[in-house]
Amino acid sequence: MFEKLIRRKIRFPYKGLCQAEDVYDLTREQLDALHKSMVAAQQPSEGGLIERRKTKEVEDMALRLAFVKHVFNVKTAEALARGKEKELADLKQRVLKVKQERKDGKIDTMTDAELDAIIAL
Repeated sequence: MFEKLIRRKIRFPYKGLCQAEDVYDLTREQLDALHKSMVAAQQPSEGGLIERRKTKEVEDMALRLAFVKHVFNVKTAEALARGKEKELADLKQRVLKVKQERKDGKIDTMTDAELDAIIAL
């Protein structure tokens, strides 16, 4: 898909015209707005059901829409992955805190001889 966009030099109607690689820099909200504007700009084919052949313009528009959807899905998946990574990091921090508290509790119950042995190490 990306190769077709580049070979055909297809541009996207966002703040003038932007290239395919620029679409990756847009936020999900901007991608959604871009998709809505492109769908609104689509013109129904004049031939109706009789004319089944796609013109280059129709193919380009379908390619643009598919690419914007793809980038949106990629960004959504990345956001979900970042959320899971954050949850995992928070869990690790909680586990380390509990572990440290347990260690501190063991030290509190040690005798002076045990503490002296640790200090001697």
